[in-house]
Amino acid sequence: MVAPLVAVLAAAFLLAPGLVAGPSLDAAVFTIAGQEVLGGAVPYQDIWDHKPPGVYALSTAAQLLTPRLDPWIAVWLLSVVCLAASALLVRSIARAVGAGTASMPAAALAVAGMGLFPLSLGGGMTETLALPWALAGLRLGVSGGRGGLRTVVGGLLIGLGAVVSPQVLPAGL
Repeated sequence: MVAPLVAVLAAAFLLAPGLVAGPSLDAAVFTIAGQEVLGGAVPYQDIWDHKPPGVYALSTAAQLLTPRLDPWIAVWLLSVVCLAASALLVRSIARAVGAGTASMPAAALAVAGMGLFPLSLGGGMTETLALPWALAGLRLGVSGGRGGLRTVVGGLLIGLGAVVSPQVLPAGL
């Protein structure tokens, strides 16, 4: 119970510069695209950017689920949740492969590495939003056994991550 709270607090702390500075250029595009989709716009027709559709779907969903918040705050909160989930998944993966006591430092390094401002730019980036999907697929892949439903679901999760950011595809390999 403590680990999820620590992960969320660490993620929020690391992404806090995004609240002060506002969204980076890319995060602003994704946030506005989500706003436009909520208003009826069709991605790639009425609004255009070169990113895969998953980032727009997540931005739209975050804003739909928090209609009273500023759209950027909704996307920032989604980034916090994704970063915290990624840290917890890294911890779970480390435990599954026998890392034992090293699982907590691995999770801490993951949240720090992905949350530091030069990489995260304060939230809203495709990589942060795609990572938990890929890590969930990877977690299924290291959970023992071969083939079957676990492999299919793991591949689908990594595929979902790739629909947000193709940079997670190496996790599938």
